[in-house]
Amino acid sequence: MNDPEQLPLRVFYRIVWTNPPTIHDVQANPSLLTRPRVGNPEYLRLQTGISVFRTLAQARRTAIARPPWSGDGYIARIVIPDDAEFRIERTTKSRGHYTLWADSKAILSWIDAVEPVKIAEDFTHG
Repeated sequence: MNDPEQLPLRVFYRIVWTNPPTIHDVQANPSLLTRPRVGNPEYLRLQTGISVFRTLAQARRTAIARPPWSGDGYIARIVIPDDAEFRIERTTKSRGHYTLWADSKAILSWIDAVEPVKIAEDFTHG
């Protein structure tokens, strides 16, 4: 099995609120910039990008375990085209967490699949 951290950086997963995702789901959160952590320029820098995860499982675990999602929402798969203009960095201590900087409309156009955070359990017998 390939280590997701070693795969080419072209496929990521974003926790979103809507299906289909809207521009608001892929924008940096400007409201956080009005409440900067005093003396932490790294926090401000990260807030100008969006959080994404390297694997679907990492995004799902985060969306289930952490507020504000706590199991709600969707996970969007972002496939970044070869000719895209973007910057991505491995950020924070969370496993598989990256920050993506790119035009929000472009990011929205790169989404090719969306699924619920919670997968319905299969109750079939047999």
